Amino acid sequence: MWERTINEKSLTNYPVDKEQIEKDLKDVEALQLVNENSKNQPYIEVIEITKVYKYNPAFGDGRICECGHEYYRHFDTYEDMYPTSCKYCGCSGFEEKKEEK
Repeated sequence: MWERTINEKSLTNYPVDKEQIEKDLKDVEALQLVNENSKNQPYIEVIEITKVYKYNPAFGDGRICECGHEYYRHFDTYEDMYPTSCKYCGCSGFEEKKEEK
């Protein structure tokens, strides 16, 4: 049996369910699943699930952010496209510029 921990709050008898995990990760950055059977063992068995944002090459590098810079400029090309926010103006993250009508 697994226990789920979200923001330090524990709920026991948590079934490992992909849809439930996605729902739980919607509003938090990390989720822990603790094996209840390991609580009396020398080591506690824990599965940690962390939300990570990655570069999407299919999104389109030419798309423009609200800051005016292209999509790929929000990732570090020397560090395996790690998301860095905009390297040129420091905006907090890519938000696609809305087309003006």
